Amino acid sequence: MKTIYKVLISFGIGICLIFAGLSIGGLSELSEVGLLGHLNLKWGSYEIDDRDFTASHDMDNLVVNVHNGSVQFHTATDIENIRITASHLYNGFDIYQKGDKIVIDQPHYWWFGQKYERSQIDIYIPEHISLDTVKFNMSAGVLNVHDLKAKTVKMDTAAGRVKVDYLECDELKVNTAMGQTSLQKVTVHEKVSIDVGAGSASLRLTGHESDYDASVSVGLGNVRVGDTSFSGIADRNSHDNDGKIKLDVDCGLGNVNIEMED
Repeated sequence: MKTIYKVLISFGIGICLIFAGLSIGGLSELSEVGLLGHLNLKWGSYEIDDRDFTASHDMDNLVVNVHNGSVQFHTATDIENIRITASHLYNGFDIYQKGDKIVIDQPHYWWFGQKYERSQIDIYIPEHISLDTVKFNMSAGVLNVHDLKAKTVKMDTAAGRVKVDYLECDELKVNTAMGQTSLQKVTVHEKVSIDVGAGSASLRLTGHESDYDASVSVGLGNVRVGDTSFSGIADRNSHDNDGKIKLDVDCGLGNVNIEMED
């Protein structure tokens, strides 16, 4: 996306999120029908029983729509199919199979002032299964992810905070509008794509700066890749064709900080 358009869109998203946050509580009854149905909105929350889900057959794609939770991945030797356990749950939480993927779906609760505990979700992956694609969708809230290994990982954050501790994949895609995304101990083998509007993204990648072929586009924000900084009011690009891992950064109003571990 062209950076100048990203700047304008980021302002628009911010205004929309503010008005949505103020008004959606009074409109939450519409979440059951019409255009708001897919947003999984709930007026208030009440506790429900813990969940223990096991896939009916081999599946290697996950979609995680969690807005207030901690997700821990495990490798298991005593199961045939993916198993997911979840606790500290509230009405509307669900785990189900849809086509070729498993979906973990946690609703938003729009009763302001009502507090609920952060859900704990444990995902057990059999030894013989390698995850293909794992996609995280988070609009607003707090999400922690630990020990994830997959071929492709996609993380979309609107206005929430995402923290990842240990991640290994071939391709990583991070899209942060107004939220905050922090990824530590990240190993990527082929390509990293970072797209930030008015939010922030911080990554600590394994390897040397020379391992990466970097391309940076920045508008009014700030980007730092290793020892090199970029900022200004116009697009600025840098290319280093010696690295074997592609690193693409597109930043509008926000901040991106990428460090490399030796």
